[in-house]
Amino acid sequence: MSALLDIRRVYVEPEARPLPRGREILGGFPGAEIVEVESHHRIPELYGDEANVACWVRIKTEALVLGVKKSLTARPNGRSADFIAPSTANGCAMACAYCYVPRRKGYSNPITVFANIDQITGYVRDLVELFRGLPNAKAGFATKYVNRDLLGWDPQGRTRVRFSLMPAADSKLLDRLGDTLSAEARAQLAAEVIFLTHNDRLHQVNLGWHPKAEEVLWRPELQQAKRSETGGWNVRHRNGHKGGYVAALTGLLAARPLFCRIRYAF
Repeated sequence: MSALLDIRRVYVEPEARPLPRGREILGGFPGAEIVEVESHHRIPELYGDEANVACWVRIKTEALVLGVKKSLTARPNGRSADFIAPSTANGCAMACAYCYVPRRKGYSNPITVFANIDQITGYVRDLVELFRGLPNAKAGFATKYVNRDLLGWDPQGRTRVRFSLMPAADSKLLDRLGDTLSAEARAQLAAEVIFLTHNDRLHQVNLGWHPKAEEVLWRPELQQAKRSETGGWNVRHRNGHKGGYVAALTGLLAARPLFCRIRYAF
């Protein structure tokens, strides 16, 4: 990660500075300029300036936001997970053109870290313990990274965690797991395949910093419009097309059998 970041400016909420995690993070960047902000998600020079699109990658490299997570609630999801747990951080040092986060963040997407991490992980652990004792329900969470400490929470099979196998280095994980996992663990593994949707606002942002990618992502001849739950216009594969893509995928998997089944593809 240090090879990706050259933090020169840290935007800090006042409540985050005295917390142990806040002090630890600020201590890691002693030469950075400290800019105090009222709220981690309302920083006009980062999120409201359209000119920042041209500095997309540089802002990710040089800026860091340190805040306090205010809402410790799990939002109902109803799709690939039952709930979306409160995050310990958001943003990313990478610059994947298909990433949906910029739809909400505006014209830049630096890493935001929350200093009250103990409150957040404690809340999630409470949920895991709750579902451990419910005989007729299971919990599901989606994440990009699995904290190994979760393995000690003893969910007793009542909590499912979905995590990403991207980038490519991680996608080879299944090739290495076959001989190391127990039969019980292998039986629980299932892949979820997501065929990406796109968004009109994200399309406009991407045109400012990565127009080449939009030649692949924005394909009106292959896509159809869909109104999102938040009111924006998304595009997805046209009816009939996705079925062909799923068939091609399952054909590839049949040619190279894996012990991991496909839970669903959408």
